[in-house]
Amino acid sequence: ANGKMRSDNPREKVWSETVGWNAKLAMKGRLPVGGPVTVECHFFLPPPVGKKNQRDIDKLARSILDAISGVIICDDEQVTELWCAKEIAKGSVSPGVVLRVFESKEIG
Repeated sequence: ANGKMRSDNPREKVWSETVGWNAKLAMKGRLPVGGPVTVECHFFLPPPVGKKNQRDIDKLARSILDAISGVIICDDEQVTELWCAKEIAKGSVSPGVVLRVFESKEIG
């Protein structure tokens, strides 16, 4: 009831916490951005196991926005643009996310 969605994926909490900690490290003590932002997420996923694939791009994006709220941005309602892509991690690419957040124009 804290405004965050509940996930049906038990690994989502660990994922979100990992993203949050890495976001804190990247911010190096700076305050969260307060104005409108654009968020770009490029997900590199491990190969699926079995038939059930709980890696819907909208759920991945929601998890990222929850993890960076209060750390990189004040609140996810600031996001005026959201760009996401996902692919299976191959070769020397490890599973994870490349995340870019930058200030954008006000809407309206």
